[in-house]
Amino acid sequence: MTKPDLTEFYALTQAEGVGVAERMGYTKTESWLVGEQYANTKAAGELLELIRQFRMTPELWRHKVTAQKWYVALITQMARPLPDHFARYDS
Repeated sequence: MTKPDLTEFYALTQAEGVGVAERMGYTKTESWLVGEQYANTKAAGELLELIRQFRMTPELWRHKVTAQKWYVALITQMARPLPDHFARYDS
């Protein structure tokens, strides 16, 4: 990083990133369809406008990470098998 004071960070969840990729048409490229990826290291124009809402500050980063931890914990809890007394009986 040659100019840290001019550096901006953006953080998107997978769902947010795929949404941006779809809006940009990246999900229709061979790179996405075959390699399951797409890279762009110099956001400008429409892409920059789409991701601007995901620009991070230390406070926003902390919120994003803790919100994701909460979400992952919730999904993990929901994915646990039901206790035996909730077993389905086919008769």
